[in-house]
Amino acid sequence: MLRPYIDDHFRLLTLWITDPHILFRFSGTYFSYPLTRDQINDYLIRFPERRFYIGYDPDHIPYAFGEIIPKPDQPPRLGRLLIGDPEKRGRGLGGIFVRELIAQIRRMMNPAAVDLFVLENNLPAIRCYEKIGFSFLPDEKFDLVFEGTSYLVKKMRLSLESEKSAPA
Repeated sequence: MLRPYIDDHFRLLTLWITDPHILFRFSGTYFSYPLTRDQINDYLIRFPERRFYIGYDPDHIPYAFGEIIPKPDQPPRLGRLLIGDPEKRGRGLGGIFVRELIAQIRRMMNPAAVDLFVLENNLPAIRCYEKIGFSFLPDEKFDLVFEGTSYLVKKMRLSLESEKSAPA
């Protein structure tokens, strides 16, 4: 289940983002560690069209954070995806959460596709996205530098066209 992010959810981020490396995997180089409420609030003011969501499991326990980024003249993008509790990673919750975000995108704007960026070395995330149906766009990549090391970031896309034409 998805719930829109509210300021009270910030405490979850402080529990889940426990070091600079997790923050980098979560947000690239946009935020700095330690993440602060002001950084999040400033981001939401700067990008009011973007929406943060918290994923809840069937027991109503929060386990994930993600962002929906509308893009004019481009597919919307998922961003800042994180399964918060390390004990819950690798259990299929990432796939459930991403599918819920995609369903929300379809309700909001019904696009032909959804994009996301992923670090090339984040193999668990890549496997998760590929299981859902995302594939790499070969010419869409760039480098981010974190703590003196360059990381390749690649773009992935999920086509929703076949789902649009399929009978309900």
